[in-house]
Amino acid sequence: MMLTTTVTGRDGVPIHVVETGDPGGLPILFIHGWAQCHLSWAHQLQGALAESHRLLAMDLRGHGGSGRPDDRNAYTDRSGWADDVDAVLTTLRAQGAVLVGWSYGGMVICDYLDRHGSSAISAVNFVGAAVGTGEDRFSSMIGSGFVRYAMDCASPDPEVSVPATRGFLSECTHEPMEPADWDAALVYNGMVPAAVKGWMLQRRVANDELLAGLDVPVLVSHGLADTIISPASAEYIEETCPPARISWYEHVGHCPFLESAERFDTELGELAGVG
Repeated sequence: MMLTTTVTGRDGVPIHVVETGDPGGLPILFIHGWAQCHLSWAHQLQGALAESHRLLAMDLRGHGGSGRPDDRNAYTDRSGWADDVDAVLTTLRAQGAVLVGWSYGGMVICDYLDRHGSSAISAVNFVGAAVGTGEDRFSSMIGSGFVRYAMDCASPDPEVSVPATRGFLSECTHEPMEPADWDAALVYNGMVPAAVKGWMLQRRVANDELLAGLDVPVLVSHGLADTIISPASAEYIEETCPPARISWYEHVGHCPFLESAERFDTELGELAGVG
């Protein structure tokens, strides 16, 4: 059975969270990417991990069923992202959780760690993850598929944003998504206001020192065919963060949890076992 709840995030922003799995199992908190929602993790929430772990998936502020502050600073200030995650862990008594961050969710995990540290978590799984912005990282770690479509996805003009969203989603997987996954992704990508998408692209933050000092197990799951976040990002995490190890996925794009769900779940379960 899937439960839903609303947690009060920073500045009173309501954060939508879904929960499934074993209530007594080790918590795993899934954090989705830019313009996505908790449904990105549908295969995990309904899969084998739920038999042994407590699974939580949050909608980031501005996304899915969460609140949508109409304020640029709500999306460019890292404290909002950090405190939203902390509110979920604290309110739902999910301390000791494994944090799983996909794409932009990797930056959100770094926001959380920068503000709250690692004492309340047991491990981190960076999945096709971005962990910093700025011109140096944008040029080397952000893939051509994201560069090609992101700005148009953030356009308020549907004649621009709709085809760009289709193009962006087509870049997210190496092979075409199953129709049900594709239809769902089109809908929840379209739910995110254009301004929110644009504001999120304006962030500039580096996390080199944070990653270098991280003291919990870190798994980096990355598709070798990823054109949204370059494999160079995974290599950077491994080089910068001593606990990190990479699991490369051949013939997989930006979504290892969707394109190779069984393997992804097994490896995440092993990481959670370590935790």
